Amino acid sequence: MRLRRRLTASIMPLAALLCTALVGATLARACIGTGRGDPGATRSRSNHGTTIVLADASAAATPAAGSDDHAAAEEIFASRCVACHGADGRGNGPASGSLRPGPVNFHDADWQKATSDETIAKAIVDGGAAVGMSSQMMPNPDLEDQPGTVKELITRIRAFGK
Repeated sequence: MRLRRRLTASIMPLAALLCTALVGATLARACIGTGRGDPGATRSRSNHGTTIVLADASAAATPAAGSDDHAAAEEIFASRCVACHGADGRGNGPASGSLRPGPVNFHDADWQKATSDETIAKAIVDGGAAVGMSSQMMPNPDLEDQPGTVKELITRIRAFGK
């Protein structure tokens, strides 16, 4: 029983990272945990005692209509972007190592100059493939009708280049 607990405890962080890498940070739909308190979660128990909670991260990370766009953008960046781009925007998030090509480093002055706000907005809403970048950057169609939040995300990305 102790060995099983130790194995489960040591596998959990690796499984979480693997799930993030497989599903994509932008719309990560799978996470390891108990699922308690998440009414939208679907639970599946493996034979090894690990509970996998499947939830729609895009809905969970999208604040209710009428909320502050800046706060919404911060929440979305933290929940969808950081895994690949990193909290500091350097393209060094925990899931970045398995991505080819790697995530954009938002501090790169050449990238900042060469990329328009419209291109960034399209990448955010329609995904990387829509702008000739990595298809591993998932689309966020739930943000299509939230231009203020998308604008705040662009502002956040531009701030890394200053």
